[in-house]
Amino acid sequence: MRALVTGATGFIGGRLVDRLLKDGHDVIALVRAREDSLPDKVKIVKGDITDSSTFQSSIMACDRLYHLAAKITFDTRRLDELLRVNGIGTREVLKAASRAHVKRSVVVSSACTLGLSYSENHALDEQAGLDEKLVSENPYMASKAEAEREAVKAAKEMEVTIVNPTTVYGAGDRTLNSGAMIKQVAHSRIIPAPPGGSNVVDVDYVVEGIIAAGERGRSGLRYTLGGENLLFTNIIKTI
Repeated sequence: MRALVTGATGFIGGRLVDRLLKDGHDVIALVRAREDSLPDKVKIVKGDITDSSTFQSSIMACDRLYHLAAKITFDTRRLDELLRVNGIGTREVLKAASRAHVKRSVVVSSACTLGLSYSENHALDEQAGLDEKLVSENPYMASKAEAEREAVKAAKEMEVTIVNPTTVYGAGDRTLNSGAMIKQVAHSRIIPAPPGGSNVVDVDYVVEGIIAAGERGRSGLRYTLGGENLLFTNIIKTI
């Protein structure tokens, strides 16, 4: 199998690339600029996900697309940028995959699009709708919701599956959220625990879920990739 991976230099994307190579697949990584951190076996292609013409030729011989590239910021002043990269970017990547007759595409979204649960007796699942108030206040959530709308729209014409990881942890995480929180806790004596909790999942389980979605996921549906529900106080104690 030959796969094109966007976001291959990210936390989850890098682990996915390693797993695909281990399984004997050919991997093409779409990157914005020169990249030396990827394994030598990876074919690197420079392109812009918001402009499919910059990478169309590179996806033509691919069997699968894994779309993980995304902009992450919670700054409300950057909503337009988020919608362009995460929304239009998803549309352009799927458009290129459609033209190339890629057999299956997997769009990696986020569990944030499922909304928030305000009660331990209220579990969120793939059928959960968006909390419009939260979307209006959270530009990142709004952009990921737009990416999912583009994926569902594309699924009417091609095979597209969506996966929604929860809070992902693992070695090599340098993201704004979970990795930064672990570092903060590890270097501080007193950390105030916020109320509530989160569902946490190991990055390797997320990679397994992404691969499974590409192999046997149903087109047009989304799958939550989660692990254990933990209170923030317990997460901090564990660290």
